[in-house]
Amino acid sequence: MVTAEENKLLTQVGPGTPGGELLRRYWYPIAAAAELDENPVKPIRLLGEDLVLYKDRSGTIGLIDSLCAHRRAHLALGVPEDAGLRCPYHGWRFNETGQCMEQPAEKDRGHPYCEKVKLKAYPVRVACGAVFAYLGPQPAPELPMWDLMTEENVLHEIAYATLPCNWFQSMENAVDQDHLDWLHVAFSDYVLERQGRPDLRKRFWRPGEHKGEGDRARLKEMLYERNDLGILRRAVYGDRTKDDVDWRIGIQVVFPNFARAVNDLQIRVPVDDTHFTYFLIRAHWLKPGETAKQDKIPYFHIPNPIEDPARMDQIKWKDLDAHATQDIAAWIAQGQISDRTKELLCESDKGVRLLREMFLEQIKVVAGGSDPMNVFRDPEKARSVHVPHVEDEDNWGYQQTQLRSRARTANKWSPVLSELIRKYFKEDEAAEILKDPVH
Repeated sequence: MVTAEENKLLTQVGPGTPGGELLRRYWYPIAAAAELDENPVKPIRLLGEDLVLYKDRSGTIGLIDSLCAHRRAHLALGVPEDAGLRCPYHGWRFNETGQCMEQPAEKDRGHPYCEKVKLKAYPVRVACGAVFAYLGPQPAPELPMWDLMTEENVLHEIAYATLPCNWFQSMENAVDQDHLDWLHVAFSDYVLERQGRPDLRKRFWRPGEHKGEGDRARLKEMLYERNDLGILRRAVYGDRTKDDVDWRIGIQVVFPNFARAVNDLQIRVPVDDTHFTYFLIRAHWLKPGETAKQDKIPYFHIPNPIEDPARMDQIKWKDLDAHATQDIAAWIAQGQISDRTKELLCESDKGVRLLREMFLEQIKVVAGGSDPMNVFRDPEKARSVHVPHVEDEDNWGYQQTQLRSRARTANKWSPVLSELIRKYFKEDEAAEILKDPVH
């Protein structure tokens, strides 16, 4: 059983908290780079801190305190200059290091003191179309390039949703294999019934049923193994055996905050104790031999079917016919911060127990002055980090199932996937797939 104090360690992310100090050792995606071309200034809340992300007219990106040092005006209203961001109230200008560069009124009166004024600022990096930020102690570690981010014969895209619950509820979902049978099959059928579309219900497997067709059927055996990256999930489904990729390769959960799931890096970005951003970096494989150049990596928003966990009478059932939103609904339905002192864990929750043990252990590692796991200091090791996944042996074969199944992950809202459906299918077949959002 988790104690109230342990629950705080698992869920508190702010400055000075044990969990917050651990989480500050990692880089986090905070925006799609393409967003800053549309709006060069974006307010950011990350690990309980209020900041402003901006891109100045020379292309330099900065992440600085949200309030001007002068009269505390909010810099979300700031004006990007050739160098830095100017406060709209009295014109003070700050660069990406937080250093004040100009104080117009004081300069006119002969009393500038820019060199004495510096806002809080954090380093940022752009990779695979996302802006990453690091809020921890210096020197900053290397930004790891996970292999899905470095693939060449793919089209990348970014998707995200900021959600009203604690990040750890979502992370526990990544080490919970039993929810697949129920949330994404039985509940999915019920959603289609609620939507008046029972004819579209899943036909391939259901909990407690086994068709014996050799296809993926009910989960029969599972295993959670700790490894250098985090936790490896292995499973046996239906007529499959331990020679199948679901067991032999498995699905990797990467400590502390993401999983390689289907064609996504599903990253949990803690906003504060009661909010987090579910951030996906996605790769859609092209047919072998094809290549494509993306001048700009597109992004889209994943809809949130439950805006307020205190108002469960306002569920948006129309958005619940996709795996991503079903997961989101389950996380939010636990409340803003799940009270783990009242839960009843069982045999199937071994992965959840292991994740909690690892998180509490790594808090102690940081408190002892050492780097926690998955902090990269060697640039060569960070250049391309392999995250194993069941599709590794046949990426294109897997991609073809993605093209036909828009209920998986966030495919329903993906502009890139829609583009590829039109590319690889005849016009009438593409129209049929795109017409049915859960085909």
